[in-house]
Amino acid sequence: MITGGATYTRNLDFKDALTFYRAEIKKFPSSRRLRMDLAVTLNRAGEYAEGGKRLAKLAEDYPNDIAIRQNWYNFVVIIEKNLQKSELIYQDIIRLIRQGHYDKNRDAESLRKLAMYLRENGEFERALFLLDCLLKDYRIHDSLWFQKGLCYVGLNDWDLAAEMFFQAWKIRPDDPAILYWYGKVLVHLGELDKGCQFLKKAARNPIDKEGVVLSQDLLKEACNKRFE
Repeated sequence: MITGGATYTRNLDFKDALTFYRAEIKKFPSSRRLRMDLAVTLNRAGEYAEGGKRLAKLAEDYPNDIAIRQNWYNFVVIIEKNLQKSELIYQDIIRLIRQGHYDKNRDAESLRKLAMYLRENGEFERALFLLDCLLKDYRIHDSLWFQKGLCYVGLNDWDLAAEMFFQAWKIRPDDPAILYWYGKVLVHLGELDKGCQFLKKAARNPIDKEGVVLSQDLLKEACNKRFE
């Protein structure tokens, strides 16, 4: 029973982590980091009542901490499914950014996670705002340009999507996901020769099986005649 064993192992890991964080909190009860780690671990272990309560208290104690609010937002929108409350938390995060509380060294990963969640749930404009904040400091981070490209695809702005995927491709020219999406956008824009070349490169990737299949399918659909 592989699945059952894996579940048991995960539960054991969470139990060990909770035991560790509870012990550490007793030693350092005012540690913001430990309080956050315990709250997040509780939620991952399914202990939502205590985890959510701890996150809400952290948000109250540290009103200018973006990372805390991002984790609280996740809990409210995903676990509580309280859209009205999550909207208030989101607006609070935006306010903190605009007031200069965003710290690139401390908060970048939290903004990236929030941007990805928003993009995956169709909130493209909001995701773009966060990605632009991140790109002010991390312009050579290919995944940020890539996420922007996906946002513009979602908005049906194929020209801007092409620009974003081009920026990502310049940084990481062999990435199969970038090759696939850049090629797909170029094909959509009518640049068939160039787009098909990118798709052909993506289809040769030995690691990304899903990307290979997608690229091969699009090659057959749009580019076959160019490689006969």
